[in-house]
Amino acid sequence: MRRLRYPNLDAIIPLINYQDLQYYGTIFIGTPPQKFNVLFDTGSFVLWIPSKNCNVSQPACLEHNKYDRTKSTTNVVPDAGPTPFAIPYHNGMWQDGILYGNSSYDDVRFHEDWNAVPTQVLAEVSNFSTSFWDWSQCDGVVGLGYSDENLFQNMIERDLVDQPIFSIYLNRIQVKNYTSCSEGCQAIVDTGALMIGGPPRAIAALKREIGVVNHT
Repeated sequence: MRRLRYPNLDAIIPLINYQDLQYYGTIFIGTPPQKFNVLFDTGSFVLWIPSKNCNVSQPACLEHNKYDRTKSTTNVVPDAGPTPFAIPYHNGMWQDGILYGNSSYDDVRFHEDWNAVPTQVLAEVSNFSTSFWDWSQCDGVVGLGYSDENLFQNMIERDLVDQPIFSIYLNRIQVKNYTSCSEGCQAIVDTGALMIGGPPRAIAALKREIGVVNHT
């Protein structure tokens, strides 16, 4: 995410590039704040992070930061108790998976010193159905796709942004002075996907220009 506008503040969130596979930034959840590296994903709408109850026999749980709601004074659990969920996830390259856990609410910040986005729905993951997240450098995901419950929609409804707009800045990539879609292409930008897809003829031409070798 390139820029969020708080009242009287330009909020720029720097992203870390992991091998051109993931671009992730930092958020803080709860009071006192707990730090997480997250993927900002325009292709989904759920904010999820591993729970402290995550199954540590799984690398996706063992090797990532885990959220502990009992240590946050601003965490809210529905009167009926935590809401269970099962979220199917499409990784976009290797294998798909399902996230299991319970939902609650807490404050979210993009910086420890900034105002909180209050009462944000959190999906606390306690189990991964497959190993699809084991390799990830991110702890979790902030979904930016449209939904009444996503983080940015929450910010809009609470008047925490001057305009209902966010932007994502992608550096240009140029190989041997070859440019694809020089006059522009209609495309879906999914910041959580690992692949570039398109019409077979256009993709074949692109692969030829950059010297891709198919392995069978």
